[in-house]
Amino acid sequence: MKSDKNGKVASLLRRFYFENKNNFVEEYLTRNLNTLLKKYPGIKFSVHSNFSSLNGNLLAVTVESSDSNISCFEDACKLFYEANKEFILSPVDITSNDILNMEYFISTLTDEEYDEKLKKKILKSFQDIFYILSLYSTSQIFISFNGGKDSTLALHLYSLCLKSKYPTSKISIDAFIHRTPEEFSEIEPFIDKVCPLYNIRKHVYNLSIKESLSEMKKEFPSIFPIIMGTRHMDPTGKYMKSSICETDSDWPKLLRVCPIFDWNYHEVWRVIKTLNIPYCCLYDEGYTSLGEKRSTAKNEELVKKENGNIIGYLPAYKLKNCESERVNRKIN
Repeated sequence: MKSDKNGKVASLLRRFYFENKNNFVEEYLTRNLNTLLKKYPGIKFSVHSNFSSLNGNLLAVTVESSDSNISCFEDACKLFYEANKEFILSPVDITSNDILNMEYFISTLTDEEYDEKLKKKILKSFQDIFYILSLYSTSQIFISFNGGKDSTLALHLYSLCLKSKYPTSKISIDAFIHRTPEEFSEIEPFIDKVCPLYNIRKHVYNLSIKESLSEMKKEFPSIFPIIMGTRHMDPTGKYMKSSICETDSDWPKLLRVCPIFDWNYHEVWRVIKTLNIPYCCLYDEGYTSLGEKRSTAKNEELVKKENGNIIGYLPAYKLKNCESERVNRKIN
């Protein structure tokens, strides 16, 4: 038996995942668990569900034993597996379904403080998006998508909520895309790659950001909520009082919805990498924050050296200090 960090004997534990549909729990799983409990009274079986408001129907069964009889535990797991193998989800089953994949990730978060904080932030993100979806139709909602990590994560979270709310429909996502002459050449191909993955309708504007938003409002006057990847640590985010708030009076009238407003840099990358969300290749080349080419450099904290010579850069998700996310950006 292994011991935990406090010196206590750690329980033997194994987890199996299912998709709970068509009364699977009531009609099948409960019956099998009752049979196993009689055969292995020292083994604990627990059922976990409702990991998020996405209602993805992910269900986890934990087999646990604090007894030192490893053989008994293995026998119980084997019997449980054999009785349910046609319903047990494989890793591919989970990762190929965006909602199940997110709920699986949430289910793996521990009671450690950093995990608890991230879980609360994820659930708050869904709460914000579902709140907007309860008030406005999808035809009234745009997302601001610039190809950066934050807007990409916000896009993924919005897509999950749409799939949850409209499971039988393939809803199009209208994206406000602001282009500038100083944009990195890698941005446009990345956006073009992502658009079909998320069923995005592109609406491209080339004026200043304020003028572009005004043009969008003229073209689509019913638009009010605009989902954004803004976080409170961003230059514009620090002036926002909450994750959902209207634009200032001298700007086009919009409702800014920022589902990752309270997230930090490491949390953003943890979710992107764990869920295998696509991201722009520039982040693998040492860039931690993307702006215009003339004002954006690679982050020197990611430099790789050999014998004192620079041989390359680590990817953005390797940055150790969250506070250094934007040190590669010049304020004009």
